Amino acid sequence: MKLFDLIQLTAAIAVLAGIGLVVWELQQTKALTNLLIVHGNMDELAEDRRGIYGEELHKTLAAACTEPGSLSLEQAFVLEAYFENQAVRVVRYALQVDIAGFSTNWKARSRVHLHKILSFPHGRTWIQNHRILKGGKSFSHIVGFVTEVMEDDIEPCTTSVSGLLEDIGDI
Repeated sequence: MKLFDLIQLTAAIAVLAGIGLVVWELQQTKALTNLLIVHGNMDELAEDRRGIYGEELHKTLAAACTEPGSLSLEQAFVLEAYFENQAVRVVRYALQVDIAGFSTNWKARSRVHLHKILSFPHGRTWIQNHRILKGGKSFSHIVGFVTEVMEDDIEPCTTSVSGLLEDIGDI
């Protein structure tokens, strides 16, 4: 093999490797762009729901925790928006892995938000009736995880509030 042939072969291999890298980068960019679009849409939905909260979220959460049977229709809408925002976070964390291939521990991050929902008396029923969290082919891995979390020993909201009130009383 002549020197010229060796140089041509090396150049051809370098060009092919370069093309491969460009294709790989384009795939990564596409995945990240898709993720940004999805996250942008989720941000808009979350912001809409935060508008429902208004200034009264704390009162609604307190009532939902201590007197769940006495919620007004307005408070029920606020609680629905709060729960929905927690669920959106779960889906968002899972999509970071599904769409963009991020190697994050989405389950650990999601568990916190599911526990927030499940700590309320109406939380378990809400999750069981949620359009995404209750089932669906596209989200089967999320549904399996939610089912697993529902088996956790979750502290009720009244327990965490009682502990906080005791701590405040000690001040």
